[in-house]
Amino acid sequence: MYQFTMKTSKEKYFLDLKNGSGSAGKITDPDNFESDVQFAMKDKVFIQMYKAEINSTSAFMTGKIRIKGDMKKALALEKMMKKMNE
Repeated sequence: MYQFTMKTSKEKYFLDLKNGSGSAGKITDPDNFESDVQFAMKDKVFIQMYKAEINSTSAFMTGKIRIKGDMKKALALEKMMKKMNE
């Protein structure tokens, strides 16, 4: 389970790749939400990451993304996103 916190809009979203066929959406109850990995970034950086204009590793190393939680799962998401854009 991945959580994305947008610094600009203050919105929080999730990506669930654990349950069923997966799901994604807006987090409506952040106080009762548990995730394996939490990403925090500006909205613009999230869009760049999704479009493969920037990879999460370099964004993390340059301070554009903060990551908490299971780093192995964070790297697995980056690999999956690369495959989506091939």
